[in-house]
Amino acid sequence: MNYLKDMISKVACVLLSTAYCWAAHAHSTSPWGPPLDWHDAQIEDVIGVAQSGAKITVDGRSCISGGMLYFKIKDDYAFDIDERVWIDFEFYLNPAKTDLRLAYDGVKSNSRGWENTSQTIQLPAGGDSRWFTQTVPLKRARFANLGMLEGADFSLSAIPDPGAAQLQSHQFTICGIKVRRSYLTTKVNAYGAASIKVVDRDGRPTPVRMGIYDQSGRMPLPSGEALLLKNGLTGASRVISIGGKLPAWPVDNRTAFYTEGQYHARLPVGEYELVVAKGPEYRLIRQKFMVGENRATDILLKLTRWKDMETSGWFSGEDHIHYARNSSRDDHDLQIFTRAEDVKVANILQFGNSAQTYYDHYDWKHVVVHDHGRSFVLAPGQEDPRTSRLGHTAMLNIKSTLRDPDSYLLYSKIFDQAHAQGGLAGYAHVDDGWLNRMHNAARGLAVDVPFGIVDFAQILTFAETGAGVWFDFLNLGYKIAPTAGTDYPIDAVPGTYRNYVHIPQGFTPQAWFDGLKSGHTFVTSGPMLTLHVNGHGMGSELHLRAGEQLMIQAKASLNPDIDSLASLELIEQGDVVKVVKSEAGLEHIEFLYDAPATHGSWFVLRARGKRNGSVVALSAPIYLIVNGDNFWKRSAVRGIVAKMKGKMEEIFAQPEGDFTWEVGMGGEFVEHWNAQRSALRQRVDQAEAEYDDLLKRVAESANP
Repeated sequence: MNYLKDMISKVACVLLSTAYCWAAHAHSTSPWGPPLDWHDAQIEDVIGVAQSGAKITVDGRSCISGGMLYFKIKDDYAFDIDERVWIDFEFYLNPAKTDLRLAYDGVKSNSRGWENTSQTIQLPAGGDSRWFTQTVPLKRARFANLGMLEGADFSLSAIPDPGAAQLQSHQFTICGIKVRRSYLTTKVNAYGAASIKVVDRDGRPTPVRMGIYDQSGRMPLPSGEALLLKNGLTGASRVISIGGKLPAWPVDNRTAFYTEGQYHARLPVGEYELVVAKGPEYRLIRQKFMVGENRATDILLKLTRWKDMETSGWFSGEDHIHYARNSSRDDHDLQIFTRAEDVKVANILQFGNSAQTYYDHYDWKHVVVHDHGRSFVLAPGQEDPRTSRLGHTAMLNIKSTLRDPDSYLLYSKIFDQAHAQGGLAGYAHVDDGWLNRMHNAARGLAVDVPFGIVDFAQILTFAETGAGVWFDFLNLGYKIAPTAGTDYPIDAVPGTYRNYVHIPQGFTPQAWFDGLKSGHTFVTSGPMLTLHVNGHGMGSELHLRAGEQLMIQAKASLNPDIDSLASLELIEQGDVVKVVKSEAGLEHIEFLYDAPATHGSWFVLRARGKRNGSVVALSAPIYLIVNGDNFWKRSAVRGIVAKMKGKMEEIFAQPEGDFTWEVGMGGEFVEHWNAQRSALRQRVDQAEAEYDDLLKRVAESANP
């Protein structure tokens, strides 16, 4: 539950809606809405999330109201400071008490949402007097236009009740703001220079993630040689928040920048710590250096590989990156960004709702970059359809936008179109916990999986896994490949959660997608996995006779710069049948497991990190068909079918007025819901018939 609260300050727009709220660039209308034209002495702009903010009048005073508001302080008052600041708020209270989360751009921001620089404001219930003033101190405020939305410096969000069946926002009203500085920011009078070159094992400059931090933990704003990256909510920035829990980073300050391997900067005189990373297959570099007055410091760093997965036929990728691709110039920056994280196949998704699309691709062809014998791919796709009723879908490796607003809630139509283009269709944000209460992917899966049209489920994202939901469908006898994605720019940098796909015949983009669809893959936020049953790897289907011996080989390894391994588990039909644990934590764990084949089944391997609970990996299943018996879990099928029927009924039980979650759609979604509800009910009835047929087949197989 604490992670949910942290995510409120980091991804508040997600909590307000399942339609993510990025400031759109060309080709689309912004779901944020324009600035509210409300100003105070030091406030330049205020923007309300998802057009929910409004300028109102209370007792003759000009006020602003909303559930999530972003504030930009005038740069001529405060920019790139490092000092204590006070903000005096004047609120007009709600009848009931309201809790707010204030998050701000501070020196030691820990994630995209200023996790370490956020605090709660508790507003009492309004009584005879509804006016209430509150002063909030901000330690080490920076105000360098690094916030989530349009260069914001701080935000206020109403904290929803995390125990509610649906996460809903509240509104609050502000009628006055005053920012007061302490003016204790140290003035810099002496500078030097640093020249940094990072090379691969062959001595060639290579793209990397880099951070430079002074003795107070502050990162000086990067020079113009740092990559200027679109991060969705702020337009573009050279400073990138890398994520809250992952990727692993050895300093408290979780902001960094990206370079092509060579970087020059003018820096204040003093001692600095340099951190360089390039994804989970490389060792992290951490080094201190000095900058002297009017002197140049030259630093040459050579990256060391911890593991080279490609040499054994494993190729990395991730399925969920959002980036505004308006021209080939954007592709140039984006491929350097993803190469710096060593992501082989980066699926770049435009997204939409029933009214419109955002981040439309200027072109739908793969962008392939060759880097000294290795290829890196940008693959256009889409996250659309997407609603809170049925979850968010993702279409990979497609050739054009797929849209049908008049049948928007009948996801199967878009799935069929994706398959006709040679693409993959699946669900994003498949989760067992709070994400499922926001996105409700289990509902859409329940509707579509029985028809055999769901290729994959994104079970690893936002430091959460949806293994329980996925296991349910495996236990019903349906094959679904697992995928992973970061949902950049919402949570972490590309590749933090990734797939590895096994392609023994050699890499091509199509071979990668074919291998993913076939389940020759594992998902990971660090650990590398190997799983074989009688010599067959992930995604394989074995046909055996009862009594034949199973010989299972399981291995996991983990870059020690990320974490150490706490456990390696072999899972059969959702139950752990073998586990090896390490109290001290290990870099490698492996074991053998043998047993006779007695019934149809499936096996999955799972590894967990020791220090960071978000470090995890899961393999795709290996399926066993024994004496013709399917891999379903016969004893669990009836209960799971009842659960899926219940999930489908939730679609219609969600309150009719609860359309605020479909942000940016306004009346369009209500219109589409009313027009398409009957057709969706027919589709659900068809799915129920499929489940009933499944129950019949399972019963018949028990008594051949």
